[in-house]
Amino acid sequence: MLTDERPLAVVSDVLEATRRYEGYDVESGDVVFYDERGRRLTPTFPYRSETRILGLRVTEDSGPYELTVEREGHPDVLSELDTVAYLEENPWFECLDEIRAALAGAEDAP
Repeated sequence: MLTDERPLAVVSDVLEATRRYEGYDVESGDVVFYDERGRRLTPTFPYRSETRILGLRVTEDSGPYELTVEREGHPDVLSELDTVAYLEENPWFECLDEIRAALAGAEDAP
């Protein structure tokens, strides 16, 4: 996943990603998610509070979110790697080149 500061964080699964990043950061577009194959994930907010008073939403809390694979319209993570400022420490990859190699192998998988 990428944030507006342009680090790349690699996390173990969607649950960790949704725990790590607040809904308001995700909704604003400050965080962008990709799956293990490099496909962009789209956040949805199915539990958003729609409580309104005089037509105004009472809370800015977007609630929990879910991530689904976006079929088209956005670049995959391989095309975004050149914009990454740094790779956050993680147990799987030491550098961006290792991620490129892993994603190239994922493209070849069925």
